[in-house]
Amino acid sequence: LAALILGERLTVPRMIAIGMGLTGMLIILRPGFEVIAPAAFAVLGGAFCYAIAYIKTKQLAHIDTPLCILFYMTVIQLPIGLVPSLFDWQTPSIEAWPWILVVGVTALSAHYCITRAMQLVDATVVVPMDFLRLPLIAVVGFMLYDETIEWAILLGALVMFVGNYVSIQAEKRKLMSVYGASKD
Repeated sequence: LAALILGERLTVPRMIAIGMGLTGMLIILRPGFEVIAPAAFAVLGGAFCYAIAYIKTKQLAHIDTPLCILFYMTVIQLPIGLVPSLFDWQTPSIEAWPWILVVGVTALSAHYCITRAMQLVDATVVVPMDFLRLPLIAVVGFMLYDETIEWAILLGALVMFVGNYVSIQAEKRKLMSVYGASKD
């Protein structure tokens, strides 16, 4: 969508990163025909909305600061999350509050970093890096919840990493040629 809406150039390394990111995701998730259900379309709709949010973040990153974008994002998301939760409200326990705070701080930090990255480079460079979230979640599951890491997760993560590495190296070479930087 960044190429269509924002007019970003899809270079070969960027297409490799996007393609390998999607391929790595498919290797990890291993979808089959059994996942074609109404819920799967809801997930696709959510992914499309997530892509639109990235596009809008990129557009706003040129005119607002990351903190301003985060503020308005939070103001918009608060009622969207609060209204449905009121139907089945459960007050968190005292023990849960530190974890809620950790999740909030890390989520805001992640959004800040993504917004800042969108100010510096094209979305077609930033978003494929986000694909790495899937294998990183598997590592967290392994470390905190004793989940096993399957071969598909390792292979998918490797495919994603290689795609991102190709893209980042191409961007680095492009910047070095533009600014005449040394290879140090």
